[in-house]
Amino acid sequence: MFNNNLESKGIAYVRRALGLSLREAATLSGISHEQIRRLEAGVDRPRPETKELILRAYSDMAADKLQVATKIIDEIAAIYHAA
Repeated sequence: MFNNNLESKGIAYVRRALGLSLREAATLSGISHEQIRRLEAGVDRPRPETKELILRAYSDMAADKLQVATKIIDEIAAIYHAA
């Protein structure tokens, strides 16, 4: 059993912060939801290439959410300034 709590909890924390289920994270990363669950639980040690897939997927998701949030803020600002 691997059980590096910091790394395991970090993977889980970011997934949850992005509002992703295990299955959604699996779809985005190309890794099975069971493997992600095992990594988050500290049962398995993530290989560097596995970490890279997860981090790339989460990074892309965060960038997409930031872009959407920026558009919403811009639209609200335009409405506010037009009033």
